[in-house]
Amino acid sequence: FILTSERREIFPVEVKHKKDIKQNDLNNLLIFLNEFSLNHGFLLYLGIKERSIKRSGKTVTLIPYFELEKLIKTV
Repeated sequence: FILTSERREIFPVEVKHKKDIKQNDLNNLLIFLNEFSLNHGFLLYLGIKERSIKRSGKTVTLIPYFELEKLIKTV
């Protein structure tokens, strides 16, 4: 899904129903970021730790599903 900030910025969010995220799990989100010339996306997952992964000049922030409210406040 897509979140939009008050400044009309677009932030794509992908949801994965798994605890362990591997590099290839980011492929579709990275394709979207490239296609729409965006630099940052989010991935909600079943893990317990927030972390960021940088690849090809793009940043994907992994956020545990139970911190969805934090994600919404961030944007």
